[in-house]
Amino acid sequence: MFKATITLFDEYYRRLDAQNAQGFNRDLGCEVRERLQQLDYIVDRVQTLEAESAIAVKRSGDALRSHVELLKEKGIPFEQVPAPPEVKITKAESEICERAFFEIRLLTEAFYYIAARVRAILCHKKSPLPGLSKFECVGVRDVRNKLLEHAEGKDSQVFIQSFGFGGANGPVLKAIRYGGQESIFPDAGLYKNATEFRDNLEKHLQKFLSQG
Repeated sequence: MFKATITLFDEYYRRLDAQNAQGFNRDLGCEVRERLQQLDYIVDRVQTLEAESAIAVKRSGDALRSHVELLKEKGIPFEQVPAPPEVKITKAESEICERAFFEIRLLTEAFYYIAARVRAILCHKKSPLPGLSKFECVGVRDVRNKLLEHAEGKDSQVFIQSFGFGGANGPVLKAIRYGGQESIFPDAGLYKNATEFRDNLEKHLQKFLSQG
């Protein structure tokens, strides 16, 4: 997801380095590049794990659908016939799903902390990376600050440890809420937030590079 972003950032870094630009912090520039590589890895890995989990449950899901369709054709109520053994998810399939759930959640939270570190460098008041200080990404900022790091703040108070994945927008932290909390900093999903982060950063990089 961030490969093109890294290419743009490399061009940005080379230009500032060649110009020996005032205020440019090469060490922090190197850190940002490494962090972007980490973010790219995380998104790719989460997508792979989601696909593996989907495959693990597909067999039992297909078996259940076939069973139900057959009963419908025969006019037999579903409740009157025990589900065949092949409908039950196997131990191996269950273990794949459990491992995927744990790793996807871990990587999702790691994404927001790493992305927030990039944001902190770019937005620092001393502008160690000139031309990028106006970068912002509301999705990443709010998930990290309001749902993970400072959930105890008065404007959040969303402590529930629910989690969901499998949707088009990616894994969602605190996906299921207590009544009345649904609209408090809702997580749009990892892929959607990552896309916003990438697009906003690329916009600022392109703007800087276009200035010659």
